[in-house]
Amino acid sequence: MHHCLLIPELTLYIIHSLADDRPAWHDSHYLRNSRDVAKLARTCKALAEPALDVLWKTQHSLAPLVMCLPPDLWELTKRGKTIFFKRHPTPLDWSSVKKYAHRIRSISQPASFSLPRLDDAALATIITPSNFGTLFPSLRLLDYSVISVAAPMVHMLTNILSTERHLESMTSLSVICPRASQREEVYSLFQAIRIKATRLETLKIESFASPSLTLSLAVKLREGEFRFLRKLELSWTIHVSAECLTCLVGMEYLREMSLCVRRNIALDFLANGCSTAGVKGSSRVTRKRTFPALKSFKLMAHSLDQCTALVSLVTSPFLDTITFSYDVQAPSALIEAFFRQIQKTCRDAVRMSPPRTISLTLKHNLGPFSSAASPFLIHPSQTLSPLLALRNLRVLRLLHLGTIAIDDGFLREAANAWGAHLHELEECGIPWVGVEESKDLPGFVAATLDGVGTFVRGCSHLERLRLAFDGTDVPKLEERPDAHQGTQGKQERKEEEDACNADSSQEDERQRSAPFSSSMLQVLNVRDSPIGDPEGVAKFLKRVTPMLRVICVEGSLDMWRKWREVEDRMKLSGMC
Repeated sequence: MHHCLLIPELTLYIIHSLADDRPAWHDSHYLRNSRDVAKLARTCKALAEPALDVLWKTQHSLAPLVMCLPPDLWELTKRGKTIFFKRHPTPLDWSSVKKYAHRIRSISQPASFSLPRLDDAALATIITPSNFGTLFPSLRLLDYSVISVAAPMVHMLTNILSTERHLESMTSLSVICPRASQREEVYSLFQAIRIKATRLETLKIESFASPSLTLSLAVKLREGEFRFLRKLELSWTIHVSAECLTCLVGMEYLREMSLCVRRNIALDFLANGCSTAGVKGSSRVTRKRTFPALKSFKLMAHSLDQCTALVSLVTSPFLDTITFSYDVQAPSALIEAFFRQIQKTCRDAVRMSPPRTISLTLKHNLGPFSSAASPFLIHPSQTLSPLLALRNLRVLRLLHLGTIAIDDGFLREAANAWGAHLHELEECGIPWVGVEESKDLPGFVAATLDGVGTFVRGCSHLERLRLAFDGTDVPKLEERPDAHQGTQGKQERKEEEDACNADSSQEDERQRSAPFSSSMLQVLNVRDSPIGDPEGVAKFLKRVTPMLRVICVEGSLDMWRKWREVEDRMKLSGMC
């Protein structure tokens, strides 16, 4: 054996390169060359240990481990899809797999459905406090949904967390509470996680509990718990109490957070109670730094006021992803107040660190609180004006906020403000109010195909656009200049371009008549945009969006047919 293989670091590097040798499209969670690594482990003793460490480090099923038990212990069903035990395992049986099990550091998604599953009795034998701790002493990441999503197994996980001391070193835990879970079992699991898994860096809890259980299902935390937590993800069926929020806002390492806020949490508490702390033995109240390291914030709230109050607590300079949704539809004044708070939070972050691109999603959850009445006609020139100050906006999604009257003037302003960084813009109003119905609303002016073309040209990095507009009028396009015009024609065009820079309307005309486009737009969702001349629209889009691949339509059947004709004509020209 070569002397370089006697260096453990080099040996591991070579084995990892072999194990991770996969094409770019392959799922990075799987080892592509696991068979080659297994062959390498059988070549010599010097390579066996590091190769086995790499091979067993991450598992997506317990079946490979069970199949290493003595063959007289387990058996496959006739269809070969389920493993069951023929007898109860002895300590000698377990010792035969410990040499592999102690190497497992991660049991994670995606689950391997190509391997047989374990029946409940076999799982119950493995997932016991006496066996689990001795089998997996090195376990750091556990996605319990890979093992089981059955309600009885959740109770077994609670027993493991309540008794095993080694789980204090676990850094990542993901749990799914099945629909059949009882409230007492769920709260016992929460309590066990709080007490035993104290050094978690990632905690994910999903719940499919029934509505009767959802009403009272809440997470409770105390000051000082989960001090090392970096990522917290709770499903929308689990509500966060006011006391829990008080603990969360002060976590100094928390970077990613996804949660649902209770309906009865007062706004004054969110704005003041979460960010103040009393000094012991004194009535003095001091202001503390809240969410100091938050990078991604995903929130589901009852009202937009709660979203505004919570985003005002963020003092992190790293915030770059904001995804908020709310139930009660908000008028323009509340939406504008939210955007102004976003602007203020991002402006304060820039003062502490270099600017970073922002992804912002705001969604109204359609339901009994939704309306299409006139108070929810939104004029972007005022309501969305705070967003124009976010020059580093990368993604903007405005979903079901109301009827947003985006016109050509706002699109020009948006292109000037976001053109350098914007990759995706998605605007979807109330689904049952389209462009044709909105024309009856006072003060509503729809964007035109000309305005969309100007916006696309102004945003050179834009890849996805979802926007309704009026495409009945097709802008006139000047003919492409012939190549035989020579340098004289090029000079004339250059002088014309220089003269048009001072006037915005002349600038728009120059962009329309330009022979080539630098647009990167690939996906265009026109929603229910009406058109009259499919051939003219196809020619215009061909000139403005040369890289367009997909056109999506959400309108009527007649409208869908017209846009399909546009797409077919563009395909004949080598596009879409």
